[in-house]
Amino acid sequence: MDSKALSLSRSSTSRAHRVYADIARRIDPELRGSELVLAGWKIFNDENERDDQATRPLTGRILEYLVIDALWYQGIRPIYYQAKVTQIPLTVYDIFVYDPRTPVTISCKASLGERWKQADLEGTALRQVYRGAYNILLTTHPDGHKRQQEIEDRTIVGLDRCIVIEPGSTAFDDVLKWMMTLDPQEAQPVVPVSGAVLL
Repeated sequence: MDSKALSLSRSSTSRAHRVYADIARRIDPELRGSELVLAGWKIFNDENERDDQATRPLTGRILEYLVIDALWYQGIRPIYYQAKVTQIPLTVYDIFVYDPRTPVTISCKASLGERWKQADLEGTALRQVYRGAYNILLTTHPDGHKRQQEIEDRTIVGLDRCIVIEPGSTAFDDVLKWMMTLDPQEAQPVVPVSGAVLL
């Protein structure tokens, strides 16, 4: 597979870049959506011990790259990576697809623990600026099913979906189909103040 996510890597010599380049080279170029993510994730896990100190920092980055490539190959673009929203200080969104009415964020967490709370807070902050924002927590950890139930029960309010990427699930593919109906575009620069001015 020709990875577009690799172009986002800051350094082609970084370990994450090298590991993902090898993974992408081995993914069947015909795969799309959740199948692409699952195939890449399997290659990564088959060759790396997830609890290894050297591997742990890579897991989130590899998942992000897989999701970016899945979006790209469904024609969902432009894709912002490690995005900052002007009106929301100190917050960085893993993946951001800007539609003026319904901007979509995807927070990728290979493991959840308490880290899902960060995505919930980020989603809540974004809704203060964009009422129609749609915030997704995407994980490979089965605890994501509990988080999805809490979203449905309205216990978690900053997230719209928690998707567990796993064999047999169509949840991610369903979201990709929905995102293809949006109108993603480049965000335009915002002028903070306008009007008549006296200098």
